[in-house]
Amino acid sequence: MKGFFYDTLLDEENICNLEREKKMLQQGVLQKKKFVVCGARNTGKTSLVKNVVIPYFQKKHSKSFALFVDLMEVKSLESIHQRIQIGFESAFSSAFPAKNLVALTKQFLSQLRPEVSFDSLTGSPTLSLGISRDKKSISFLEIFTIINKKISKNMSVLLVLDEFQDIALIPEAQGLFRQAFQELRKIPLILMGSKKHILSQLFAKPNAPLASFGEDLEFEKIAYEVYHQYISERFHFRKLKIDFPTARELQDALFRIPESINIVCADLCENHERKKIEPQDIFQSIDHVLEKRRSRFEEWLSHFSEKEEEILVALAKFGPIKHPTSQVFLKEIHSTARTISLTISSFLDKSVIERNEEGFCIADPLLFYFLKKFR
Repeated sequence: MKGFFYDTLLDEENICNLEREKKMLQQGVLQKKKFVVCGARNTGKTSLVKNVVIPYFQKKHSKSFALFVDLMEVKSLESIHQRIQIGFESAFSSAFPAKNLVALTKQFLSQLRPEVSFDSLTGSPTLSLGISRDKKSISFLEIFTIINKKISKNMSVLLVLDEFQDIALIPEAQGLFRQAFQELRKIPLILMGSKKHILSQLFAKPNAPLASFGEDLEFEKIAYEVYHQYISERFHFRKLKIDFPTARELQDALFRIPESINIVCADLCENHERKKIEPQDIFQSIDHVLEKRRSRFEEWLSHFSEKEEEILVALAKFGPIKHPTSQVFLKEIHSTARTISLTISSFLDKSVIERNEEGFCIADPLLFYFLKKFR
């Protein structure tokens, strides 16, 4: 069913365009390529890979094993091991017929002390890897070795690691992943991330362990015309109309981020029927969305210092800011160049702000409007 969905992964029918990215990834995984995929948060990367590319890969191979792991906010090697172990247990349980799972578990994973249990209601099997007393979790190197030397010999394998840039500050992680990836010669791999400046440190910095690894694929902004068509198709069910100039204004107002556009369009559908949408309707809808989400923004801001909030508000009201340590900006917030520089760097790492050709700006359009309206 077509609609404006958000706060969830989108199925293929509700992913707006991304035809270029889909084609490159689908062809690439069949050719066993390694990709470094970059794109701002909430632009459809995970939906495309999980709900389109992985099913396509599975359809093309009668026997397949697809491992998807989300590495967002991992804090240590131990948390990386745990995330990959959990992902592996799920992928292994899904890859094999239930009737054969126990036998295949013994065949592939005997050294990991595996256990297979069955749901009392559905009968579906679940794999868990045993952990010895002297070991907190199984090393992802060990898991990757099993995938490479055992599983890939019997079936086609695809590996996907989401929010990969979050391993950047964990000691040894880059070197260990390099060691693991070098062995995966015939296995396609997709590394995804939303923080371009950190990904560049991982893959572009000449002396980095993963320097020059893989092929880059950056998710581009969706064409105005394409998103206009997407919006119009879904407005039709509510007998709403929107002309191209207004649809373009809507997209620009929400920084051309699909998730935010869908949130506001869903609100427009809830509150209007049988009319033509005008620019004022868009901004009224944004205000309505802000009222419904105000408490979450207030709570989130309460965790920042007074000076950090002041810098955020200044970025919203005066941004984009080309040079945050310039005298003009320093006078606006009465702070030192060092404090601003450190704060900006921290905001970038947390995806609170982003840097584009115009300068530094708030990354989330709804946060942007909240700061302008309530601060």
